[in-house]
Amino acid sequence: VIVIALLGSVFAFAEESNPGDSLYEIKTSIIEPIASVFAFTKEEKSEWQERLIERRLKESEKLASVNELSEARRVSIENSIKTQLEKFSTNVKDLVSQKDDAKETSDLCLRLQAVLATYQNILEQVSQKTDINESTKKEIVTLLSTLKEVESEVMG
Repeated sequence: VIVIALLGSVFAFAEESNPGDSLYEIKTSIIEPIASVFAFTKEEKSEWQERLIERRLKESEKLASVNELSEARRVSIENSIKTQLEKFSTNVKDLVSQKDDAKETSDLCLRLQAVLATYQNILEQVSQKTDINESTKKEIVTLLSTLKEVESEVMG
């Protein structure tokens, strides 16, 4: 019982971690892959990848808001977003070939575009705050550039 309680506590703290935190690897290497097992269909897998992208964007917002978005953390977030986007795109292509359901795949893409646009706006607002330092602003601008590229890939 003690071991289960301890593991539960570690997993709970890991869920709130951000890139660069000691428990972040547990979040991204153990918790998220375990959760992905429950996505059975291509639609569910695509929705999970969308949520993972949104989680990375939420992490970037948190880090930027407290002037902790370093180059290493930004690169980690960008790499994760790109990896999830590749998986998302593969699942969407498979859906198109299997079901020929253009509406469903279009809805998945539209939702991802909405998430990307929302976080681009949020990050732009964060970068304009007076208490954000120049190095964080620089990382936000670089991340925004990547997000615009990602958005164009989703639209493509």
